[in-house]
Amino acid sequence: KPILFRLLLACFLTIVTFITLRHNQFYLYLNEDVACIIDMSMSFVTEYDLVKDITNRNLGNAKVLLQTYWKPPIFFIFSAPLLLLINNIDIFLSILNLLLCFITLLSVYGILKNIHSKDAGIFACFILSFCPLFFVMHRTFFIETILTTFICIVLYIIIKNKFDNIYWNILFTLSLTIALLTKEQIFIYYPIFILFIIVNKENYTNIKRLLSILLSFLVSYFFAYILWYKYNAPNIFTHLLNFANENINNDYLYYLKSLYYFDLTPIIFILFIISLIYFIFKRKYFYISISFLFILFIFSLSENKVSRHIFPLIIFCPILISLFLFQIKNIFVKKSLIFLISFFLFFQFLAINFFNFKFFSENSLFYGYNYFKGITYYNYKSKIQTYKQQIEYLKNLLGNNFEKETAFVHFFPPIAYNFLILQQDRNNRTFDIFTYEDIIYLRKNIDLYKNIVISSNNQKIYDEFKYFLLQNNFQLVSTLNIFNHDQAEIFLYKRR
Repeated sequence: KPILFRLLLACFLTIVTFITLRHNQFYLYLNEDVACIIDMSMSFVTEYDLVKDITNRNLGNAKVLLQTYWKPPIFFIFSAPLLLLINNIDIFLSILNLLLCFITLLSVYGILKNIHSKDAGIFACFILSFCPLFFVMHRTFFIETILTTFICIVLYIIIKNKFDNIYWNILFTLSLTIALLTKEQIFIYYPIFILFIIVNKENYTNIKRLLSILLSFLVSYFFAYILWYKYNAPNIFTHLLNFANENINNDYLYYLKSLYYFDLTPIIFILFIISLIYFIFKRKYFYISISFLFILFIFSLSENKVSRHIFPLIIFCPILISLFLFQIKNIFVKKSLIFLISFFLFFQFLAINFFNFKFFSENSLFYGYNYFKGITYYNYKSKIQTYKQQIEYLKNLLGNNFEKETAFVHFFPPIAYNFLILQQDRNNRTFDIFTYEDIIYLRKNIDLYKNIVISSNNQKIYDEFKYFLLQNNFQLVSTLNIFNHDQAEIFLYKRR
């Protein structure tokens, strides 16, 4: 029976998603061996600071923290109630991501239900659930997870096309506001929102509707501006441009390779390309195809390529694949293909998660493209980079109490951040970490430290501070063989 089948499929998806969230054998993102987790660790720092301020009823500090942090506040506000209730990181992350995962899948279902049919919506959710990037991202604490959720919600409301209804207009405005306050890259997706809107001719020929839609965009931007962008606008877009130009990966085909080998895996990627080409030639669902190609093109221009940056993009892949399969007139062929794809996805899920299966070899060109921060597919260990390795290394070099006597300057390795995620170490250790901008405060309190560990990422600042250290009775002892995310050299200065 169709209803029974849908209920069983919904239950199966929920169970599989939960298993996915709880099972980290393939991608141990919270494991001490992962070196490149700078952004996620900084997010944890902010989240714990926010929860601490709320617990201590220091709401003024909480407000300043949310307004001045370099990322918009919604992710931290959304996560705070859960973290207040749950002090176990594994359980906290599982529940948070399961909630976001469920809303995303429900929104994708709603999009396909309104475009085509309920069955197409269910199958799109099924495919999305088994995309490796989807279940890997839902094991992390990255803003892209909630960004994807609200992009899906906005697209669902647009496709629902209820702009004549005041309640749906309010919901649309609220969703746009939340999306704006989730991550500043949301502006890249605005052309997509507009494209989805103008698909319905009535949205721009009916003056009342058009004014209502424009008002929603203006109101959402106004509230987002006064709540956060007002405090960060002078710097945030300059930061984004500088970030995009960081020469971490200048391969313009990187994201296609990533989608092929890992994010979707070869079979799903090939199915998607066939679907994309089919609809382009048939001139159907062009707005979905163009949306994918436009976002892929924009992100491919950046020299700072990380798979999680295109996480919202993968929602278009199962949507087009599902639409393509449901174009097939022959019932037997359609059902057979759906069965074969479902079987393959389930088999692939087990192979990846339980047998550490990869679609690329260690000798392949793609293997060398993963040495950068963000989602990585293997552990690069040419240097001392794991948390425990670095702790032991510095203990042997500086003594058991090194963290109380050492200042780390613009140095972002696991030792500086991983402890913030590993609960036991977060409670037991405190490191004094300074950025280049904070050096002015370090200069005033230099007498508190016996050791200075500093990165030469900015040679001019390093040379100036090196001279200051030499003038204050410090000497260069050695260059440290420790992994640093910006690949700059790390120097150790000790007080004479």
